[in-house]
Amino acid sequence: MGTIAIFREARKGGGSSKNGKNTTNQVSTLEHLLNKQDYNNSTIKNNPNMFNENTLIYFDSEKNEFIKQKYFRGGKNQELIEKFKQKEINLDLEARNDYKEHKTQQKKDNPAKKIRTVLQSKDLKRECLIAFSNDLKIDNKKDFEAKILQTAKKIMEAKGLEDKNILNITIHYDEKTPHAHIQYNEYSFKHKTTATEYNKIR
Repeated sequence: MGTIAIFREARKGGGSSKNGKNTTNQVSTLEHLLNKQDYNNSTIKNNPNMFNENTLIYFDSEKNEFIKQKYFRGGKNQELIEKFKQKEINLDLEARNDYKEHKTQQKKDNPAKKIRTVLQSKDLKRECLIAFSNDLKIDNKKDFEAKILQTAKKIMEAKGLEDKNILNITIHYDEKTPHAHIQYNEYSFKHKTTATEYNKIR
C-alpha cells in the first residue's frame, strides 16, 4: 500500500471563520505536543493507538547534534514543557541580538542610510506538520524517524535556516494516524533576516 505524505505549514492567527470557529491551522502548544492529547483522541473507540509511545527529537547546540527520546503524553511532562519554553526564549533572544548587531554594523558603515536595528517580527516561532494518509501503523519506527529528521533538515535548508533553528520535532504515534510536528525559529543566522523575507527576496 502506498503512502501519501501531506505537508502543512501552520500559521498564527488571521484565519477565516466558519460556523464561529477559526479554521486557520494554528501553531501547536507545547502542552498538546508533549503532555495532552486532543479530546477526540483520548478514547479507545476513536483512537486505538492512544497508548503508543511518542518520539521527541531536538537539536542540542552544546553537543552540536540531534537528541532523540521517547515519551508518553500522560500529563506528567511539565519539565519538558519548561525546557522547550526556555529553548524558544533563548533562541529568540539570540536571533534578535544577531540581527541588531548586523544592522548596527550596517548603520556604522553607511550613516546616511536609514536602517532599522530592531527585528520587526514579534513572533519567530513557526510550525509545519507532516502527516501520512495511509499508514495507520508504522512498523519500522527507526527508519520512519530518520526520514522525518531528514525531511525537517531539508525544510530548514530550503528556508535558509540551519539545524539549530529546529526547536523540536514531535512524532505522535498515539493518534489514529502517525504524524510529525516540526517547530522552528524562522530567523536565518546565515542571511540575517527571517525565512519569510528570505524566500520573498529569493
